[in-house]
This record gives sequence, C-alpha cells and structure tokens, in this order.
Amino acid sequence: MTSRVVFTPSISDEETLRRLFVVRESLLDLVVARVDDAAKTGRLSNTLFVGPRGAGKTFLVSMINHEAKRLPGFGKTFDIAWLDEDPWGITSYAALVQAIRSRREPAPSASVPQPPLTVVIVENFDRILSNLGPDGQRQLRARIEQHADLLLVATSTRLTKYLREQAHPFYGSFDTIELEPFSLDEAIVMLKRIAEADEDEDLAHRLELPAIRARISAISRLAGGQPRMWAILAAGLKADRVDEMIDLLIERFDTLTPYYQEQLDRLSPNELKVVVALIEADGAMTVSQLSEATGIERRSLAKTLHILRPGWVVPREGPLMAFVDKRTTFYQLTEPLARVVLQIKASRGGPIRLALDFLTAWFDKEELERTLASDESLTHLGRAHLAAAALESSAPIRKIIRDLAEGLTDGALMGAEPSESTVKTCEEIFDALGVLSERGDASQLLALSPAIVDTLEARLDDQSPALLQVEVALMAARCGGGKEWIKRAMRAIRRARPDEQRIVGLMLGAIQFQVGEYNAALATLSEVFPEFERLTRANHASAPKPSGPNSRS
Repeated sequence: MTSRVVFTPSISDEETLRRLFVVRESLLDLVVARVDDAAKTGRLSNTLFVGPRGAGKTFLVSMINHEAKRLPGFGKTFDIAWLDEDPWGITSYAALVQAIRSRREPAPSASVPQPPLTVVIVENFDRILSNLGPDGQRQLRARIEQHADLLLVATSTRLTKYLREQAHPFYGSFDTIELEPFSLDEAIVMLKRIAEADEDEDLAHRLELPAIRARISAISRLAGGQPRMWAILAAGLKADRVDEMIDLLIERFDTLTPYYQEQLDRLSPNELKVVVALIEADGAMTVSQLSEATGIERRSLAKTLHILRPGWVVPREGPLMAFVDKRTTFYQLTEPLARVVLQIKASRGGPIRLALDFLTAWFDKEELERTLASDESLTHLGRAHLAAAALESSAPIRKIIRDLAEGLTDGALMGAEPSESTVKTCEEIFDALGVLSERGDASQLLALSPAIVDTLEARLDDQSPALLQVEVALMAARCGGGKEWIKRAMRAIRRARPDEQRIVGLMLGAIQFQVGEYNAALATLSEVFPEFERLTRANHASAPKPSGPNSRS
C-alpha cells in the first residue's frame, strides 16, 4: 500500500490518499474553491504547481480530483479530464484536444448535455508545452481565452522559458505556486500517518519520543524536505531487520535511477557541471564557490543558474540567511533524489553513501556493532553497510552531530573518551557561533560541514547561538578539552537569553560538580538560581553548632 502511494498516488484509493494527505490542505481548498467559482461564474483562474520530482504534485492533484467531484456542479456545470502523468502521445494541439475528450469524467452521454466547463488536470505541463511548439501553444491559449471552456490545474518540475518569458503565449497565464519542502514537524506528521496506515503502532509511538525526533532531525537533510524521499525513508524506519532496511532503501533508490539519468542527460555541459558540483558538495554554495568548482566564468554561471532555477537549484533559505550579506546568494540542489543516481553508479556494488548516512543518523555505534556481531544471517551487502556505518559512527563529527541534534541536557557525553579531533571541531563550531552571536554574521558558520550547519540551523529556530555555544563548550570539556572550556561555557551563558540561562547554568553546574570544582559549581548555580544561594545560606544557618571544649563560637 505504501509503495503505491510513494510512486503512483493516482492509482491509490481515495480513502488511503485521505489518510496520508498532510500539510497541503490549504492548497487543496484553494484550487477546489477556484473550480467551484469557475463552474458557477465562468471566471477562470488557472493554477500551476511547481516542484521537483517527489515534491507531492501528483498526490496533491489526486486529492483535487477527488474533492472537485464532491462539488454539486460536477457532471452538471463542469466535468474533469485528468490527463496521463507522462504525456508521451501529446505531440500536437490536436492530440491534446483528443486526450482531453477521451479523459472526461463523467463520460459524455447522448442523454445528458456536456457541461460547459472542463477542468483539465495536466501534469508535466512544461513537457507538453515543449511538445506543442509555438503554434500549438498559441492555439491552446486562444481556445482558453475565446471559449472559456477549459480550466487548467497543471504541474511542472520547473518554470521553463515557455512559462517565464514574456515572448511566449503562456507567460502570465497561471497563478504559479511553488511547493515548499516539508519542515521537520511536517515530515514527522507524514511519517506518523504512514505508520498508522500500515498499522505499525510501535513506530507511531516512537515517533513522538524526543530522542527519536532528534534522530529524524539528523535524517531530515537526506530527504531535503521532499515527501517522496520521506516516504522512502519511512520504509527503512519500519523494517524489522537492519539488512532488510538496507535492501528496502536500495530497492527504492534504484527505481529512481532511470528517471534521473534521463533528466541529467538533458542538461547542457555547464548545467551538468553545476548540478554535479552541488551533489558532491552535499550543501549550499555561493556563486564564487561554484565558479571555482566548475571552472565556469561568473557571467556565464549566472545565466546557467537562471536556467536551472527552480527545477534543479534554488537559493538557500532558513534562519541563517538573515545573517548573511544580502549581496551573497547560496545555491542548493532542489533535487535531493538526484544524488542517489550518482551514488549508486559510484558504489560499484559497495556501500551507498546515502544509505550509510541514514544508518549513522538512525543508529548509534553500539547498536550497529551489536547487530554486526550477533546477526549471522546478514547478507553480504547488509554486512558491508553495517561495518562501514559502524566505522563512520566513530568519527568525531558524527558524535558531534548526534549530540547537537539531541541536546546535552541529558548529560549524554559524561565520561566521553578524550578526543583531540572532537575538541578541535568543537572549537571551530564555538568560534563560528560566537561570530554569529556577537556580530550577527553567519558566514563563518556556513563554511562548516553542511551536516553540522543543518543540525545547528534546526536548533537556531528557537534557541540562541549562545545556548549552543554552551553545549559545544561542555562537549569539548567532556572530551578532554580541559577546564578552559568550562570558563568559555560560563562566558557564553551571560550572552544567552534570560529564559535560557537557568537551563545552561544547571548544565554547567552539574559538569563542575562532576569534575570536582565544587565551589565553582555552587557559584554557578547561585548565579543563575538566586533562590539556591538563599536556600544554601538558610541550611547553613540552621545546621547544629559544634559543641565541646574545642568548638569555636
């Protein structure tokens, strides 16, 4: 059931679609209201949804199809023609008209007059416009304007020149809506719906746990916010065995390969260089960085980026971009799924990068090693992925990312082994957060590992840079950085927001107690908890006084 919804929502039953439909209810209501208004008044407002493959376009128009059929005018004042998702046979205006006629619902009947309006649901509209050519486009535009008998609800992976340039017939003909990637909270809602639809109560419950939320946050950068990628990863989350999870992920990834190979083949040499550079960087890049990585001169690169937007690349967004020079734009890949194609081809039968990223985000090192040692039925591919993931989990950056995602309030790093590499990475993060906190400049932070940047940015939505500085300083102290890091944490506390100072003070006081700095711990706790100091004095005053010949008054 889930795989059907993942890859071909149009063939899934209405009940299943309704159970899994999340986030985009407002867009559904908007378009259905436009259909209702057009059927009643004749006012046409064509809608175009733009988003990369896997953004949920087919799912959305499937729901529009079902909801529009519930309107009282269906079959009377309007009918619906939902064209094939892959419009290979529509190569001319005449072929398009024939496709609309053959797809009408309700089907034309001699006893019932044909409704005056047809709502045409048309996917991959950019490809249809390309197939129609200038003459066919003009004929379709004239038909809509002169007869007002077609209302278009269209989707496209990108805004091609036929839609964005004034010289072409369909320029300005649509209300264009770009489908935004899912946020972490929205993705969790989707995962819960999938678990509930599959009657997986255990996974549905686990998705509500804070620790699981942190792990999903670490996975979120793999999905890029695209619903299809989340649905694919959901198959991995619900697998009973680790090697079953790996097999599921690779199988689902492999089904995407032919499409993306075809799409990559369509790119010009410069366009392909930009896409490959972004895939290899696994993060956002400035124009200067892209120019250096691709060897493309900046003026030519600007034109290439314009062509690639928004189908392949988009400007990076998020809280950090408010702290970047407005003249600098960071570009990132719109199509996170495209990475899989290159990774599968490059793996040559070995571990796939994205599958390793998933395993190291979802499991800790101990879980991976335990499964590797105890499960004798692992496949060769499963064992190779587990071994590689267990090795990667030992890397300091993986531990840092995990603990930054989960937060350190649970004392997760107490007793951590000394690690010069961890302390060095912590220093880079601490300094970058300091520049953001003190000068409001995120450029140094954005130069860090994309995985670290994404993890920090997810927490900066509702926490100050100073709070994260405290956590990073305590991480360094626990990994052998010395008492100097305790002092850095204390300085950072004073820059934290008032509502954060108590929690970070409690964290720091606990660490000071555990490293034997009792007086310093009491001072820290007294500074952030004035009532703690009063209670300590009161307890001291009420304590029994020593007596006897050696006592002092």
